[in-house]
Amino acid sequence: MSKFDINKIITPFNLIIVAIAATSIYAAYTAYSNWATLNEMSHVAKGHRVQVAEQPANLQVTLFYDYQCGFCAQLDPIVREAAKKDGEVELLFKFLPFFGERSEKMGRMAYAAGQQNKFLEVHDYFLEGGNRAYDEEEIRNMTQELSLNYDQFMKDTNSAAAKQRIDDNMSLAMSLGIYSTPTLYMARDFFVPEGGMPDVNKIRELFDEARQRL
Repeated sequence: MSKFDINKIITPFNLIIVAIAATSIYAAYTAYSNWATLNEMSHVAKGHRVQVAEQPANLQVTLFYDYQCGFCAQLDPIVREAAKKDGEVELLFKFLPFFGERSEKMGRMAYAAGQQNKFLEVHDYFLEGGNRAYDEEEIRNMTQELSLNYDQFMKDTNSAAAKQRIDDNMSLAMSLGIYSTPTLYMARDFFVPEGGMPDVNKIRELFDEARQRL
């Protein structure tokens, strides 16, 4: 095609059409992106909420963790203290079985505890408990200590719903590119502690940075 032919084709009118098309594509992408965000957050929202603030939260922070992860046990009280001092954060806990069968079982037990409104009690029990075996005797002792109905607890632990929660958590983590614990997820970005455990002030800075992205 000659240069003359190209000049005839590329007219101001055609450029306007191209611009409109590009705008439409961008609008479609933006709409899809917004839909994906809402869809993603609907899955993130399926977890155990802990409202540590006395006033309505304006930031949701999801903590992905494994009950056999030592760093998770270290980070948990720091994040909760930071959320308490911040005053406007809602924490959402999502357990991942990265450390194998025992982690998966503990995750299902945490789910079961939530069905009796005792999630946080069992959550803390696990994080403070070290490397317990969680055989039948240990589970009975735990349920008695925390005033849980043992039979209902075991029924919920072994339920399809508990297993589905673990599967959903894993699917979500993989879709977000989360492959290690602990990981904090907030405002479509995540933080993995590296080079030492962050202090309360550092976590609060992350909260403030996340709000800037909302």
